[in-house]
Amino acid sequence: ITQKMSYVDVAWPLGLMVLATNALIIGNDDNGGGFWQLQWLVGGSILLHGGRMAFGALYLFFPYNFPQGDLSRYKYAKHRFIEIDEMPSHWWSYKMQHDTLQQAYANMTILACPVMICAFQDNPNESLHPLEIVGFLIWVCFWIL
Repeated sequence: ITQKMSYVDVAWPLGLMVLATNALIIGNDDNGGGFWQLQWLVGGSILLHGGRMAFGALYLFFPYNFPQGDLSRYKYAKHRFIEIDEMPSHWWSYKMQHDTLQQAYANMTILACPVMICAFQDNPNESLHPLEIVGFLIWVCFWIL
């Protein structure tokens, strides 16, 4: 519609935040809730991660009209698609939709499935596995960097 790919950089982190919110709210349901510690570790970290990216995108792109056109990486992608790969220029709108749908698919499957498994996982021991703790600590270290 807008012929600009930069809106994907706003939608992607907002999608992460919706995913994390679903995991935190639905996963904690009394009727089928999962292991709450893992649910909050995974959901909370994705909410923070998506929130940081969303804040950056919303701040960076305000007032969202992109007077200089798309971001440089999307300008280069268009140049590469048309000039280097020698694709017809009228196919660019299809390529933009293809890339947008790829990112939507990643949010809906590749990211959503592990998050929902963690949100609804039953743990009879009611404790985190040491590998889960190590993974979370690694995430925290890289979050700080």
